[in-house]
Amino acid sequence: MDLLLWFTIAFVVIGFIVLMVIRKSVKNRLEFVKNNPEREGEAKPVIWFVWAATIWGVVSMALIVTWFSGIS
Repeated sequence: MDLLLWFTIAFVVIGFIVLMVIRKSVKNRLEFVKNNPEREGEAKPVIWFVWAATIWGVVSMALIVTWFSGIS
């Protein structure tokens, strides 16, 4: 097996674990912001989490496509 496969697997698995661990904290912060609309400034970490999760997903898909297209 080549290095790209192991890198892709590690990136996806580690990223998924990190997202699941951080999700709980973000969920609590989002609930706090919903209950206190006057403190909207504290929603920035939630927005950063959404962006990070989106970028992680796109990069994961790109790595998987790259790995599959490299196999001939």
